[in-house]
Amino acid sequence: MPSINVSRIASGRDVPIPASIRVTDLARSIEIRAHEIFLERGDTPADPLADWIQAEREKAGHARVNLYEEETGFHADFQLPGFEPDDIQVAISERQLGIHARCTSALSSHAGEAAILHEFSEGEAYRQLHFPSLVDPGTLDLHFADGVLHAHVKKACEPESSVVFEGKAEASES
Repeated sequence: MPSINVSRIASGRDVPIPASIRVTDLARSIEIRAHEIFLERGDTPADPLADWIQAEREKAGHARVNLYEEETGFHADFQLPGFEPDDIQVAISERQLGIHARCTSALSSHAGEAAILHEFSEGEAYRQLHFPSLVDPGTLDLHFADGVLHAHVKKACEPESSVVFEGKAEASES
């Protein structure tokens, strides 16, 4: 059964950004992919900006997310079309939730068939969320269905505050 890899980050530490998302490497990989798109068309004239934007979309995947705050916690839905649970890694700390998905098996083979059009792409998606209040990383619950990763995490229990009164309390006479 496929599973999602989860890392719990030590208290007070940030969720790390995957090395594959580093900016200089990313810019170069977008440039290479834009040129590949141009070559795939057979060197026919086209719009180089459209090639760049398509390459950027493929290589610099920014996972779209909906984040909701509930009374007892947070619920996030990440759009990850084309990915499988084994492609996804999740890291969580008291303040952050990071997801990194990497797909390397985009072209499925069909015996005796040659691909005429290949738009499924290898790629990756990354997103890091900052929670407005502390969460309990141990309560993270994940569910992946129909290209959407559903994440639920409970808020951390706030320590009870003790109120200190200074001064005198006067007794009332009846």
